Amino acid sequence: MSRKVLFRSDIAFEPRVNGWYAWPFLIYPPTLGMITNNNHLKLLESYVKSPQVHINAARDPSLIGGPFINYQGDVANVEQFARDTRASLAELSGLANQVFAFHDRLNALDGSSVEPLYADLPSELRGITELTYDIRSRPALRLIEALVYEKFSTDRFQSLRLIQSDMDNRPFALSTPCFAGDPGFVLQVPFASRDVDTLMAAKHEPIEFDALAALVGKLSNGACGPEQLEHLVTEQPRTANPGAEFDGDGLRVRYFAHASALIQSRNVSIMVDPFIPSADANGIPSFSDLDLPERIDYVLLTHNHSDHVLFETLLQIRSRIGAIVVPKTSGNGITDPSLKMILNSCGFPNVIELGELESIALPQGAITGLPFLGEHGDMNIIGKLGYAIRDNGASTMFLADSNNLDTDMYRLIANKLGRIDTIFIGMECRGAPMSWLYGSFLTKGLTRSQDQSRRLNGSDCERAYKLVSCFKPNSVFVYAMGAEPALRFISSISYDDESEPILESNLLVERLRNEDIYAARLFGKREILIAHGRMKLVGDAVPEPF
Repeated sequence: MSRKVLFRSDIAFEPRVNGWYAWPFLIYPPTLGMITNNNHLKLLESYVKSPQVHINAARDPSLIGGPFINYQGDVANVEQFARDTRASLAELSGLANQVFAFHDRLNALDGSSVEPLYADLPSELRGITELTYDIRSRPALRLIEALVYEKFSTDRFQSLRLIQSDMDNRPFALSTPCFAGDPGFVLQVPFASRDVDTLMAAKHEPIEFDALAALVGKLSNGACGPEQLEHLVTEQPRTANPGAEFDGDGLRVRYFAHASALIQSRNVSIMVDPFIPSADANGIPSFSDLDLPERIDYVLLTHNHSDHVLFETLLQIRSRIGAIVVPKTSGNGITDPSLKMILNSCGFPNVIELGELESIALPQGAITGLPFLGEHGDMNIIGKLGYAIRDNGASTMFLADSNNLDTDMYRLIANKLGRIDTIFIGMECRGAPMSWLYGSFLTKGLTRSQDQSRRLNGSDCERAYKLVSCFKPNSVFVYAMGAEPALRFISSISYDDESEPILESNLLVERLRNEDIYAARLFGKREILIAHGRMKLVGDAVPEPF
């Protein structure tokens, strides 16, 4: 029997789709095709044409998150990557092209029946398409998502990049793929594979070195053999920190970073939008994976954006999760694919869709899904929820990126839910232009002024104040700001004292404190106890760098 080892804590498993960092729209086949055509290939072609422009831009902190590839290797590698992409993604690129082309056909209709058009559907769309009109007699094309996954698959493009990494200071991930010769080892394994769970378990549970070497060698096609693996593992055990479990009164909330929080009662453990930094990331006190309980009964995902649905974290904790709760979608649009089907296809078997004001019963309360407006560039997207959690005599609410465009909506919600003890609300009130996220899916381009007006933004001070006032809380925490440096690889956000979200959240905190409501903006690490109608902070607050 060989000795037992674990992966070192500075080892990352980056989930990749065709070499690009994985996020939900790269899992759904039509949107992978659209992003390939309208974003990835254009980025690659731009780099090949003017590599120095990309290299210079990648060095400019103000341009992080922009359309620039951060790569200083051989341009030939980028050219080869583009050629390989055109060949391997040809089927899905064709699907995307046909969706756009048939939309143009529909625009020429005069209100007559769509039935004759079914005979004209191209092969890519046959069997997966419904043609309809809305109540304004505008024609529409609906892809039947369940059948899309029967006809097309993205499994073969999925992989894990096994890499020794400075986990706290990774470069922005969404604009640069993994090229030949880059550090690390590519493990060709679909996310749904049980081999993924074996690899993730080896971050905490000792495994025989020979067995691990055989698995990694197989998945890397021999690139990572026993000699290379030796540098990635340790025999030093990792044990959970004291206090990972909770058996007290009310609710305990542990803020991990950005929109990620762990809510525990003596009955249940719940995690919202999981992101798990390394311990004391960037020298900032931080909870880590060692602070997680053995079981997370429910993971709640608020919406389908890359900083809220992180496959890197979800795959890491998959074996601990009882069920994932996601917003219910209508299945009626490219920009609003079913998170349930995306996660099912990636090997998460127990996914529950929750509608607006629908609830999941807890032993002494419930999880209730809450509608929220904004943050989606005015797109017709219903797959988004806030969450109210009541259990063990306490209540809290998570409203990650809600933009309070209509206070009457929250008054109606308050009529149903009543008072909430503690509210967590996002205030990234500037937001990127709509096209930053949804541009690849538009059949008609926007003018610059249109794009700038339709932003991915949350509430400012006035809107947030009106929202929280509906629920008469005793404490309010601003979160989901993407302020921690460990998040920049996925959010690209960097604040200073004069940044609009910082100024607006400062105003909210001051205004609420003047009304004897405790308020603070979260950063790094925070433990909060909510019990008997009161809130108590545990430990010292982490100073912010603003």
